[in-house]
Amino acid sequence: MAKILKNWSGMLFITVVFTGLFGLRPQLSAQSPEVGYVYPPFVQQGTSTSVRLGGYDFTPDLQIMVHSAVVALADVGSVGPFLVPPRPYWEGPRVFTNALPIPREIVAVLSPDKNCALGRVSWQVANANGVSTRGLFYVSDMLEQVESRFRSQAMELGELPVAVSGRIQRLTEKDDYGFVATKTGEVSLEVFARRVGSDFYPAVQVFAPSDVELVDEVDTEGRDLDLKFSVQKGERYRVVIHDSDFRGAAQFVYRLLIKHVATRSVAPETVRPDRRRRLDGSLDRQRFTVQTGREYQVRAASLSLGGDLDVALKVVDGAGKLIAENDDVTSESLDAEVRFVAKVDGELVAVVTGSSVRGQTADLFYELQVEELERGFELTTAPTAIAAVGEKASIAVTLIATGGFGEEVQLKVLGLPDGVTVEGEPVIAPGQKKGTVVLLLGNNAEVKGTVIQVIGVSAADAEKKLAALTFAASAVVGGSLAIRSKDENRSDNLVLGVTLKAPFKLHVVDKDRQRVVHRGTTYPAPLQVLRDDGYTGAVHLMMKSQQARHRMGIWGPIVDVGAGVTEVIYPCFMPEWLTTDRTSRMVVLGFGEVTDPQGQVRYVGVAADARITMILEGALLKVAPLRVELEARPGQMVELPVKIVRSSKLQTAVTIDLELDDELAALLEYEPLKLDVNQTEAVLKVRCSNSPLLRGMIPFTVRATTLQFEKWPVKSVQDYDVFFGTN
Repeated sequence: MAKILKNWSGMLFITVVFTGLFGLRPQLSAQSPEVGYVYPPFVQQGTSTSVRLGGYDFTPDLQIMVHSAVVALADVGSVGPFLVPPRPYWEGPRVFTNALPIPREIVAVLSPDKNCALGRVSWQVANANGVSTRGLFYVSDMLEQVESRFRSQAMELGELPVAVSGRIQRLTEKDDYGFVATKTGEVSLEVFARRVGSDFYPAVQVFAPSDVELVDEVDTEGRDLDLKFSVQKGERYRVVIHDSDFRGAAQFVYRLLIKHVATRSVAPETVRPDRRRRLDGSLDRQRFTVQTGREYQVRAASLSLGGDLDVALKVVDGAGKLIAENDDVTSESLDAEVRFVAKVDGELVAVVTGSSVRGQTADLFYELQVEELERGFELTTAPTAIAAVGEKASIAVTLIATGGFGEEVQLKVLGLPDGVTVEGEPVIAPGQKKGTVVLLLGNNAEVKGTVIQVIGVSAADAEKKLAALTFAASAVVGGSLAIRSKDENRSDNLVLGVTLKAPFKLHVVDKDRQRVVHRGTTYPAPLQVLRDDGYTGAVHLMMKSQQARHRMGIWGPIVDVGAGVTEVIYPCFMPEWLTTDRTSRMVVLGFGEVTDPQGQVRYVGVAADARITMILEGALLKVAPLRVELEARPGQMVELPVKIVRSSKLQTAVTIDLELDDELAALLEYEPLKLDVNQTEAVLKVRCSNSPLLRGMIPFTVRATTLQFEKWPVKSVQDYDVFFGTN
């Protein structure tokens, strides 16, 4: 299906690709779009689920690919606003922490078929600037709940088993859940966070009745938590989850799975007594037989099989001489693997050591896998090839021979779109390890991401009785951040991204200067659109998703630059809590409207040639802290005494209202106040609903706003803590 965008904030141009293939990690340009997350990250088999597709530097011509033939994507909305994390913000030295990227979201509906396989499904995006990495969501056969609570109050999940998806959206946030045990015994609690691409380290506490703490675990290893604890039938328990460093952002999504543990009738080490071994001592030895001249692969696997061991492997001969050794098969996988060619006939010894990763004593097992490698080869490459219309794209291919393979390998590309061809007849010569495929992109090539495969074919040799072999090149792709096996994030489906060149540059005027800006005001930064000869298209400016420093609420809008215009102002709002002892900076992107060879309007981006650099000084407007602790009851009127302090530089009327999240705003009614130039005090009257949700301490954020020079926003806020007692 396809929908054409009519303006920057309207409908998306969407291409949904049903390929059954995995997405890939590109060589990103500065303005390539990037996937972030799906929320909720788990969807139910055979059920349509409304989700939010989060990502970075999205444009209206975004191509969304869901890599499954049995998962439909429908009802795709427009790109939403920037989700700047709300207060509170870090203070002190942590204000220098690198910024988290700022996502935008697209609302859509995912519908896995009723026969859809359970587990991972990948997705990615592309536009005229490049191709993203792969993102992940999961298909489940459980009733999947989604976090729903009023502010910090607990959400009741009911009886086990339960599955719930949530996210940690702001600093210091904790999500609280209650559940009821349906029988006495052991319960498992599994966190899916890094396995769905969420880059945070969860911490979990579990409380029994009377708030007795049963569990306090932190995922310091970044492997996702898998906990077990004992419960009593009919008792209610609480689970609290937060980031281990108390960070928060919209992209910190997760899913909890809580269920009773089935009683094991057979110990894991005796399920397959010939292969699986328990390792709870210092080391384990296993013998195996080899033949001279044959190549072998020996693997000690634990985490990839559901075990809890970080294993290390050595292969030695009968005299103890080292043949090969390995700790981690890749930088992401904790299993161990070696390959070697046997020099003599006889027995070798695999020496395996290991340590527990999660402290699960019942899962301290591993399996030794010994395989004689047949004649053949592997091909590895980069996950994407990206080039502009009319240019060339090079795909470097590496060959890894096994079993004595040494013939020539011809390289072919499958799935190329119209307008793209292979230059010459690329090969990897006999005995060589490298080859290159060059793609020629014609001037009529379609600007999009296309799934392709690079195939290696060896020639048959009847005299030597060697059959022709065909293998596809594979690449390490994005997705899970908690890899448990070396092939988990690998795919042989690559992506060719056809792009366009930007016909303009974006220049920051006086780019080497620090601008002095008052806290709580807007800095109008002058920029220039330096257009190539003949380019007069519209350009759209917006802040880049990835900024250099922690943003602390710094924000900029999307600014439309008309056709042919070269001088433009980009307004940077600088909140009042920014510190005065460091610079604050803003990176701005420009996306110009360009017509592609098929006549479609595309949005081609460049970054400004410098960051807009600002140094802060005192605020021009403040809400004074008058009686910020109040008491109320549901259904009553709350009176918030307000006092404002203005600088003499700011002689304008000020509007007083509340800055509330949607859930609290729905329970309150008030009329905004306007204070003229000579007025400094007023009372904001707020009528509270009778909702039982209004209980305990709830902050009301009073906001004072005005305009500087009749056009640039100035703002100050103050929290009033209102304690709601019972009726």
